[in-house]
Amino acid sequence: MVEKIEIGAIDDDTMFLQSATAWFRTESEIRITTPAATVSAFLALSPPPGIVTLDLHLGDGSMPGDNVRRLTSAGPKVVVVTVLPETEWVWEVTEAGAEAYLKKPYGMEILGEAIRQVAAGDAPSISADQAFYLAMDDRPGRPYLYPREEEILRLVGDGLLHKDIAEIFNCAVSTVRTHLTNIRRKYSDVDRPFRRPTDYRDWARERDLDRRRLDPQGTIEPTDGTP
Repeated sequence: MVEKIEIGAIDDDTMFLQSATAWFRTESEIRITTPAATVSAFLALSPPPGIVTLDLHLGDGSMPGDNVRRLTSAGPKVVVVTVLPETEWVWEVTEAGAEAYLKKPYGMEILGEAIRQVAAGDAPSISADQAFYLAMDDRPGRPYLYPREEEILRLVGDGLLHKDIAEIFNCAVSTVRTHLTNIRRKYSDVDRPFRRPTDYRDWARERDLDRRRLDPQGTIEPTDGTP
């Protein structure tokens, strides 16, 4: 029997709360047990569940980073969701402690998978396009990665879920996680430890940039001399 995952949901969109609650109740093991329109209303409930989805901009005018910090200091892990691709907030909420950042619209399956990964101790799912805009251009020294580690890193950078990557390589999800653990260890060994969900995508993008350059006409050419 699949163990139920109880979560909170903070959103002032009543229709979203109702539809998400109904979908999870009928289609998955996830249950929204604590819906609320504000962070204060959510924290007034005791005890809060271990995971909460948080709309980026709430109607009470509270600041996203402050909301994440209030929630994480109280214990719950936070999955931020937003309608608009407001990249200026991504660094703030991830540095404040958000486990994931998802852009609406998305299927409830995607939100559910992000919640499962957070519950399992993984840090999933900032969207690939958000990560692209946030990726750093200055690229310090990087560790050597095996070809399979490179491939998995790029797929994570493209936004694929662990289970999808496992299907591509016909391996267990635990094998994908082991590769990611090894990648994190290698980056930590060169003083670039994993601190936020965007790091996998930063690393993937900078490794691609290291292989390619822009010529004066603006076209991308390989740096290794291959056609």
